[in-house]
Amino acid sequence: MTAELHPIPLSFRDSVPDHQRVFCYSGVFDGAALTVVYGVDVDEHRRRVRSAVSAVPDEYLLAAAMTLPDDDLAPVPPRFTAPLTGHEGHTVAAVVADPAGAVWGRRILRPVVDVLEITAEADSWTQGCAVAHEWVGYGPRVVRVAEQGTADWSMLMTEASYYGIGIVCGLQDDRVLEPAPFRPRRWTAARWRFSELVYEQFLRLLPGGHLI
Repeated sequence: MTAELHPIPLSFRDSVPDHQRVFCYSGVFDGAALTVVYGVDVDEHRRRVRSAVSAVPDEYLLAAAMTLPDDDLAPVPPRFTAPLTGHEGHTVAAVVADPAGAVWGRRILRPVVDVLEITAEADSWTQGCAVAHEWVGYGPRVVRVAEQGTADWSMLMTEASYYGIGIVCGLQDDRVLEPAPFRPRRWTAARWRFSELVYEQFLRLLPGGHLI
């Protein structure tokens, strides 16, 4: 699958905060062919450009950063001392050691990408649904199905509605069913990693993010 940017779906153009710019990108993430609609936080993106910090798709390092506040110093949990004081630690946190040898840190990295929708690109509903299940908890999910070869639309839509998955028919973005609202209970290192993977692809397609 060729990585490429697409026009932003109309439904997202008027519902995004002023500090974000919205993009739609298709590519392969962890082996899955996906189209992702996402917002880029302009302030965090520009801060990263100034600091020469790009994407940070290391889930363990992100988990370590999440244990620290972004407005004060706090003790670094012993299990995260190694990654936060290692080669890449400076990209996510400012870390210091006190005279007694205790390590303290403050998180400096913030999420830069807000995933607004994930569409599974597949040859059939069955295949697309299986892919969509792999991305539960990462954002609203949609499956794109071909216009032909779907004999029982009633059963398909019932199944999709049960799982909260939206349906797009064909290549013209004909929305047959909207995905269920996405209401995550908490921010996780896995979700942050996925957003960093999206940001990594964004930087590859738009070096330096010159559009924002």
